[in-house]
Amino acid sequence: MWSTAAAATVAVLDLRIIASLLFPAIATLSSWPQFADHLMWGACLGGTLHWLVRRRAIEERRNQAAKIRFRRAHHALPHR
Repeated sequence: MWSTAAAATVAVLDLRIIASLLFPAIATLSSWPQFADHLMWGACLGGTLHWLVRRRAIEERRNQAAKIRFRRAHHALPHR
């Protein structure tokens, strides 16, 4: 959600200020499709980052569980 809001802010800055100053041909185009493009980009970025963070957390939990199983298995072995 935050990434879509940030993309909307970037869209306003990009389409209203930067485009009119540096890219007049783009500024003459319809703003709504470009605005929607910025929003979709933000939503995709947010979804991707959420997925990556979630995947990393799952992998971390798996690694910790594997370490615990390893310690338990080796702790149960008789010492020489």
